[in-house]
Amino acid sequence: MSPRATLLFPLLAPVLGLAAALMVPPLAPLAGPSEPKAAPIDFYGKKVTLLKLFGQTRWGDCSPGRVDGTKIYHAAGVLVDRSLSPNAIYVADTGNNRILGFRSANSKKADRVFGQPDEFGSAPNGDCNTGRFARPSRTSLCLTDVPGNTNLAEQWLRLNFDVDGQGNLYVPDHGNNRVLVYRAPFSADKVGGKGDVVPDLVLGQEDFTSNGINCGMGPHKRDARSLFLSYGNRHGFDHVSSRGVSVDPKGNVWVADTFNSRVLRFPKGKTTADLVLGQPTFAAGAPARDVATAPLDRMGTPTLARVSPDSGELYVVDEYPGGFPARVLVFKPPFKSGMAAARTFAPKQRRAGDFAAGYRFTHCTGLVFNSVKTDEWVGAEKKARYRDGVVWLHDSTRTLLLDRDGNVLLAIGAPDRVTLGGRYDSYERSGLSPFEPFNLVAPGGMIGLDSENNIYLADEHAHRISRYALPYRARKTAKGLALPKSNGGLFPGTMPNTVGPAHLHADRFGALAFKDQLIVRDHQRYLVWTNYLGKRAGAPANLIVGQDDGWSLKRRNHVMGRSAHAIDHKDRLWATGEHGKLMAYQLPFKAGAGPLRKLVALHWADRPAEEVDYRCDVALAFEPRTKCLWVFDSARHRLLRARVPDDPSAKLLVDCVLGQKNRTDGQVNRGLAAPGPASFGDVNAVKFDRKGNLFVVDNTYELHDNGRVLAFLAEDLRGMKGLFPAIEAKKVYVAERFDQPVHKRTFLKGEHPRSPVSVAFNRRNEMVIGNDGYFEGPPEKRNLNQLFLYRRPLEKATPDAVIQLPLGAPGEIAFDDRDNLIVQDHTYNKVWAINFDRDPAWLRECNAKGTR
Repeated sequence: MSPRATLLFPLLAPVLGLAAALMVPPLAPLAGPSEPKAAPIDFYGKKVTLLKLFGQTRWGDCSPGRVDGTKIYHAAGVLVDRSLSPNAIYVADTGNNRILGFRSANSKKADRVFGQPDEFGSAPNGDCNTGRFARPSRTSLCLTDVPGNTNLAEQWLRLNFDVDGQGNLYVPDHGNNRVLVYRAPFSADKVGGKGDVVPDLVLGQEDFTSNGINCGMGPHKRDARSLFLSYGNRHGFDHVSSRGVSVDPKGNVWVADTFNSRVLRFPKGKTTADLVLGQPTFAAGAPARDVATAPLDRMGTPTLARVSPDSGELYVVDEYPGGFPARVLVFKPPFKSGMAAARTFAPKQRRAGDFAAGYRFTHCTGLVFNSVKTDEWVGAEKKARYRDGVVWLHDSTRTLLLDRDGNVLLAIGAPDRVTLGGRYDSYERSGLSPFEPFNLVAPGGMIGLDSENNIYLADEHAHRISRYALPYRARKTAKGLALPKSNGGLFPGTMPNTVGPAHLHADRFGALAFKDQLIVRDHQRYLVWTNYLGKRAGAPANLIVGQDDGWSLKRRNHVMGRSAHAIDHKDRLWATGEHGKLMAYQLPFKAGAGPLRKLVALHWADRPAEEVDYRCDVALAFEPRTKCLWVFDSARHRLLRARVPDDPSAKLLVDCVLGQKNRTDGQVNRGLAAPGPASFGDVNAVKFDRKGNLFVVDNTYELHDNGRVLAFLAEDLRGMKGLFPAIEAKKVYVAERFDQPVHKRTFLKGEHPRSPVSVAFNRRNEMVIGNDGYFEGPPEKRNLNQLFLYRRPLEKATPDAVIQLPLGAPGEIAFDDRDNLIVQDHTYNKVWAINFDRDPAWLRECNAKGTR
C-alpha cells in the first residue's frame, strides 16, 4: 500500500466498522487555551479539524533551525569549478537536500540553490513526510533517507559530484536513483538551459518525475540505463559512506552504481551506458562480499569512479560491510566491460604514533587527482614535492596526499602523518579552538582544489567548509606539533543552519503545555508560544527564555541536553540541566524569566546533611498525592523520590529509592543476569497516570537494555515503607514478560511499539506510548507507526490503535487541559498538536496478528 493509500485508510473506517470501536466520546472541556473553530483540513487525505505545527513553517519541513543561504546542515562535499574566474564553489548541503552554488569564495550567501524552490526549503522531494517514497519533480533532490530513517542528525552520508571543462554540473541524486546534469549554472548565456538551477539531462530514469530502483524494475533486475543508488539493505551492504559521479576529460560520465555493485560509463550526452565494470554484463549484479577476498573483476558497493587526467587510469572506491572498510581499484585503459582491475591501491600508513598497533583503511568518502603540481616540499623532511602527489583521498579522520604507490606524503586534519585527525588536543597545543571559525575536525566527501592552490574540505562535524593554503604546514609548539590555521572557508560556526524564533535549533527532548502556553526545550533556551492553539503554522515564539532574543545563542546557561518535565503543586516547572542536576522555573513563563533554582542538590531524608550523588539525564515526574518529584538517576539506574517543599529555596529530601537495595549499588538491573519487576536499565521517561499509577519507560533511544514500560500500581506506592521499599511493578508493556532483556525479548501478540521512549495519559486515563522509530513493516509506513493508543492500559497490555501522525521519532508527549495531544518530533525538529477525539481519522485499529 502506498503512503497516500495508508493515510486514506482511516476515512474508510466507518465502512469497515472500525470507527465505532475507536471513537470514545470526549469529556467536557476544562479551562484552558481557546480553540478556534476551523473548517476541516485535508492532511494527506485525512479530514481533521485541529492541527497545529510549531518549529517548522510547513508540514513537510524537518531540518533543525532556520534554513537560508548562509548556513548548511551536514557538509557532505565541496567542489571548485576552475573553469570560471573567479572559481565558482558548490557545496553539498545534504541535510537540507540541496546543492548550494557560490560565484566565488567572497559570496556572502549562496547565489544558486539546487533541489529546493528557494533558499528556505530543505525537505527531500519537497516533503519530509513522503520524501523518497514520493515522485520527485524535475528540480527536487532527495539526499536523505526520509521518512524511512528516523534520525536526521545521523545521516552523514558524503557526496562526490563534479563539473566538466564547460562548467556543467553533475550531481548524484541518490535518493531518487538518478544523476542530474545542469548545463553551466553560472553561465551568463541562457541559451539551451544554461544559467539556471533546472537540470537538463537525467541518467538512471526515463524522465524527471520517476525515482524507482533500476527504472522501476526493482533491485534484482538491471540494464544499461538503470541505477540503484538509494539505500540497499541487501546482502548486508546497508552501510556505505558516500555516493559519487564524475566526468572525465572526454565528457564521459562515470557513475558508481552502488547497490548494483558496478560502475557504468555514459558517453557524453547519452543516457545509455556503453561500459560496465565490476560485473561481467549489464544484467549481472552479484556483489563481492569480503574486502579481503574480493576478486579484481568484482565489486562490493562502489561509491566513486574517477579517471586520472594524466594517466587515463580509472580509480574506483569500493566499500564493504563491517565498519566501512574500503579498497581502491585501479583500471588501466583501454577499458572493456567486465575487465579486471590492474591493481588495488591504498594508503601505506607507517606503523607509528596513533597507528603503532595497526591501520585499517576505512571511510574513503572522497578521492580526487592532485592538481597542485608545484616544486614545493610537502613536509619538513623534504623527501617529496607536491608534484609527486597523485591523489587526495579521505580515510576515516584525515585527508591524505598519496603518491602513485600509496605512500602518505601529507595528512591534512592532523599535525603529522602518524596522528589521527579529529583530535582536539592537536588544536589545543597552540591555543586554537577546534570549533571556530573554520578549523577542520572531520573531512569527507568531494574535495575542492582551486586555481590558487587552496584545498577546500567539507567538515561534517561542524557543518562548514574549511580552506587551507598549500603548502600545509604544521606548527611547532612547546607541547608538540599543532595544526595550522585555516585561511578561510564557508559557514563559520558549529551548529546547523541559523537560529530563529520560529524554528527548533536542535533535536532536544522536551515539550509540554501549561494553561495557554506551549513550552518547548531547545539548545540553551526554551521557546514559549502563548495562546498556542490560535497560532498559524510556523509562527514565532512569543517568549525566548534563556536568551536575549530569538536570533542568537549568545548566552551560555544550564539549558543543555534533553529533559522531560514536571509541574509541581506550586506551578513550578522542573527539568534537568547541566551536569544532570535539576533546575526549576516559575510558571507561567514571563518575559525575562530565569530559573528559580539550578544545579539543585538532593539530600537523604534520614541524613539531611548528606547529598545524594545523582545524575538525571532525562526522566522525572511529579506525584500530586505526595507532593514529590520522582527523579531517575541515570548513573545508578534507580528512581529517587524527593519531597518538594513549598519554600523554593529549601532542600529536596530523598525518602524512597526504587531499583536498588542500598545507597551505593548502581548496576543495571541490580547486577542480575535478567531484568525483573523491581529493576531498571536506562530510563527515558517516568509519568503518573490520572489514578496515581507510576509508569516507567525502561528504555532509551536506539533500544537499550530492557526495552519495556513498567507500571507500579498506586495501591502499592501508598503502602511503601522505608528508604528501600520492597515494591515491584505489576504490569509490563511491549515485552511479554518482566525477565526479558532486549536481545531475548519476545513480544505480545499483535501490533505494538518496538522501542518505547515516551508516555502520556489523557483525562480518561488512556495511555499513548511514543516509539523510537523502529518498525518491521515497509519503510514507507515507518513514520506513521510511532504513536500507540491504549484505551484500558491497566486491563489490556496491547494497544488498540495507531495514531497515524507522521513522525521521525517522538520526544516528550503530553496532553493539555482539553485532551489535545502535544507531540514533539525531536528528530524532525517540530511539535504537533492534534486531537484524536475530535478527529478520529488519526486512528487506525491495531492489527491483532502483527504489524501491517
